[in-house]
Amino acid sequence: MNLEATSGLPVSIEEGLLAFKEGLAGVRASRRRHRDMASVLLDPPGGPGTVYLVYRGIAQPWNRVLFCWAGLRYDMTLVHPLLLGREYAKTVGHYHSAPPGSRLTYPEVYQVLSGRACFLLQRQGPRRQDTADVRVLLLEGVAGDIVVVPPGYGHVTINPSEEEPLLVANLVASEAVSLYEPMVRHKGAAFYVTPAGLRENPNYESVPAPAWVYPPDPHQVGLKKGVPLYTQFIMNPVAFDFLSQPERQEASLAGYAEALQSPENLVPQLAWPLLCPGSVVDVPGLLSSGSEPAGSCRA
Repeated sequence: MNLEATSGLPVSIEEGLLAFKEGLAGVRASRRRHRDMASVLLDPPGGPGTVYLVYRGIAQPWNRVLFCWAGLRYDMTLVHPLLLGREYAKTVGHYHSAPPGSRLTYPEVYQVLSGRACFLLQRQGPRRQDTADVRVLLLEGVAGDIVVVPPGYGHVTINPSEEEPLLVANLVASEAVSLYEPMVRHKGAAFYVTPAGLRENPNYESVPAPAWVYPPDPHQVGLKKGVPLYTQFIMNPVAFDFLSQPERQEASLAGYAEALQSPENLVPQLAWPLLCPGSVVDVPGLLSSGSEPAGSCRA
């Protein structure tokens, strides 16, 4: 499967791996195996098989100086189509560190290159050890869609398919540190995504019903939907300053975060069967909570 049109790079999916050409032939993957993810799964790991691969620091040789100057890194993650016990395949999930002296954590931007993605974003309250303050959003993305992870949010990428691989790209500050410990401590995010619907993680307390939302228009942070992130960066690297210096673009990032929770972006109930046919939401009290229930990301 050739992905040059959606990624802006000479890359394809071949036999469950990414194949790079031209100056990218030396790119290597880091593997996350089923047994490596035991600490964030609903069910015990079932074997040593690979769940997803991460290709970090991708750049054409003639573009590397530009990435270095901007202090950014471009990655790709390939999530295989399989089940982890009762869950769809997913990444471990993490939060981000903050730049030195900043009160805002590093944001991150994702783009779906192939397949269908479910992004789970969750925001903790001011007391990070208090799981009662967590708020959860679910976004569905298809090829070309862009999702920004605003400061303060943790996130998990899920492949809601047992047949089609999911490939996403991301841009993030080179100095950003992925903080896995909050997810590991609570055995994953606040909800598990399964073919039968969402299952609440009992290691969180009093988590409100999640909201299912459409990805907001990325123009709020100066980006364009449908244009490869790599291409946008090469053409206008300054537009991505918000990734390394979030306080300089605090208003734009706050506007995007507000759009994530805007009633205008809520997926209407009539659309659930289209997004998640046959879904069942296994969240106690969800239908009586006054919030619209989220879909299950069912393929």
